[in-house]
Amino acid sequence: MEVAATPPGAGIPRKAQRIAALTGEKKKPAVSKAEDHPKASITLSQALWHPSDLAVRPIMQNRKADQAADVRFDGKTLPVDSLSSSEFLKLQPDELEAFVTRIMNSICGNTSVNEKMNTLKYLETICVSMDAANVFINGVLMHSLVKLLRTTKLPALRVQLTSVIGLLVRHATLIEDDLASSGIIAVLTETLRDKQEKVRRCAMASLGELLFYIATQNGGFDFLLFSYQVPSTTIALVASILRKGEDDVTQHYALKAIENISSQGGEWAARFTTHDVLGNLCYIMKTSSKQEVVRSTAGSCLVRLVRFSPSSVAVVLEKVTFKELIAGLCKGGAKLQQVYINLLNIALVGSSVMNNASRHLQVLFDEKALIPNIMAILEQGPEVLRGKAFVCAALLCKINRRWMLSFCNAKIVPAVERLTKEKDAYVQQCVDALIQIVVSLVPGILDSIGADFQQSANSKRPSSATTTQHATLGRSQPRGSMPLFPVVLHLFRSMTFRDRIVNSQVLQQLATFL
Repeated sequence: MEVAATPPGAGIPRKAQRIAALTGEKKKPAVSKAEDHPKASITLSQALWHPSDLAVRPIMQNRKADQAADVRFDGKTLPVDSLSSSEFLKLQPDELEAFVTRIMNSICGNTSVNEKMNTLKYLETICVSMDAANVFINGVLMHSLVKLLRTTKLPALRVQLTSVIGLLVRHATLIEDDLASSGIIAVLTETLRDKQEKVRRCAMASLGELLFYIATQNGGFDFLLFSYQVPSTTIALVASILRKGEDDVTQHYALKAIENISSQGGEWAARFTTHDVLGNLCYIMKTSSKQEVVRSTAGSCLVRLVRFSPSSVAVVLEKVTFKELIAGLCKGGAKLQQVYINLLNIALVGSSVMNNASRHLQVLFDEKALIPNIMAILEQGPEVLRGKAFVCAALLCKINRRWMLSFCNAKIVPAVERLTKEKDAYVQQCVDALIQIVVSLVPGILDSIGADFQQSANSKRPSSATTTQHATLGRSQPRGSMPLFPVVLHLFRSMTFRDRIVNSQVLQQLATFL
């Protein structure tokens, strides 16, 4: 089955030209200023993301979202022998057909509710096999299950039916287009509106599995040519579950669904990138009364949506300030910290095109906890967070080279020396990205220091352009580039940096100071 993504709803306008910078695509960026460093920028954009940032996990029977349901069945009252999944797959074609027919008659025929429930619980135990799931989901049984779910009103039976449907979707590796004719999307969407809490929980998990499967099959063609069309009402209903006051378990399943779907990027991520969704995700992520696993999942959704829609970072910063992002670097578990440092890095990348960027960046200059929090991650964090902390340091130095002095005073150079020996490939990539950025900035620093020397010698006042530049850095920032000279000394004492910095140009610049 190949299904194209349906058009996005009314979301935040996206700037496609900015996606490459955030996703790490190997596309040479435009260079318009002396401060831009093409080689370093490419490496930095590649180091911005780790494979875990787009990791997907099962939605159905997710133990972190809900307790495992009771799947015990009475084998004596089953209409068939209680075969295991491996035994089921060994049946001859005629035996297999007869087996499935008896299962279907027991569930959908004129039988008691208890018998239907018992057979469904047995079916749950064998549909966890991929091959068995493929047999059941692409046959008449799946159509019958969807039809029964549409008509039955008994909550317990609806829960069991929805659970089996979701498990089949989760474990199947191939779903034929014919299933679309059963109206499965519409039925699960309507089931999600059920008044019973347990029914809605199962419906959200099952619908999430189906939407994720369809998203992964996106072939990039005209969606009107394909059977599986996901209406905007379904997307809107899933998004509405993120609102305040919703059942926590149902909401967690919705978050897991959006997390998986948005990992596919493109139009699928765009359909959930609305002001309301982003605002609700920010609220959930920041709500301390929520379980940390729920908060981190909401944050993961937020990171993925903003990653594929860079312009929406401005909306996020209206709800989550730089001060809160910095505080989040040292709170909670590693997954939640990864969310906060990802959002911080995305915001730093997007600051060049952000409205009121100077106002946001001023918060960074005034926030004393930023450097200590980054250094704490470098000292104690797991490999992924260490790598991202180096990326954060590189982005800060690239935005304003005065951060280099703060990092040097915080002993980042010894940290670089130590972690250049780190075996983790991602950490190595991030360390190298930081080194390239720092090395590329040194000639400019020396030029500025030389200009300050010359200006001092000539007893001239700073130009209006220089005064304007320093005014944007905050009143506490010293004038001129002379205070950055210790940065050069720090770097020259490091073999790692010195070997990359020293060349004829740098030596000539230093000679002019004598």
